[in-house]
Amino acid sequence: QKQEERQRMEETLRQDRSRYLSLKELQENYEGYEQGVRSILLKKREEEGRWGGVFGTVADILEPEPRYEAPLEAVLGQRLQYLIVESGREGREAVTFLKQESLGRGSFVPRAVHGTGNGNHAAEDGKPRPLKNYVKVKEEFYPIADFLIGDVGVVDNWEEALRWLENENGFGTLVTLEGDVFERSGVITGGSRDLGLSLLERKREIRELEGKVREKEE
Repeated sequence: QKQEERQRMEETLRQDRSRYLSLKELQENYEGYEQGVRSILLKKREEEGRWGGVFGTVADILEPEPRYEAPLEAVLGQRLQYLIVESGREGREAVTFLKQESLGRGSFVPRAVHGTGNGNHAAEDGKPRPLKNYVKVKEEFYPIADFLIGDVGVVDNWEEALRWLENENGFGTLVTLEGDVFERSGVITGGSRDLGLSLLERKREIRELEGKVREKEE
């Protein structure tokens, strides 16, 4: 019985380890990132000294609860691939490098970004929930999270979103749990989601598989 149990566990471990290693390889090669962003991140790996002022992408500093992955992805979109830099100087140097080498484009956000979002929304029963309450943020990057999602509220459905957009003192942007985005300007973004793992889902699955593999090995 123990041998059978061990064989079952080893097979599951083999599958988990194989999935983990393939996802890890995709992550380490920055698959799914824009060409310019990928070029900078690969260069940083080769020349850490030169690119020390680049800290990674916005996707690297945000860890949403699983239920709030879709809303966060929907609201941020390509901004998840913004590269975080120490200051505007590093951003300008990176843009110059991409132009000289014809390596594509990228967006760069300073760590102490100016014009932070309206992050003073309190969580109240019956009202839209502040998205940032469901997202872990690496401590030194709070200003960036506040800038990007400080004025975003989460609602359960369209009807709720449309009702709350009429409230002048409400959030600037509302997003449903399915990922439909409503902006106070009147812009609506939605539709079916892309197939395949998103950047945030991939990072979460890597974390989960790492734990599973370690547990099964023990």
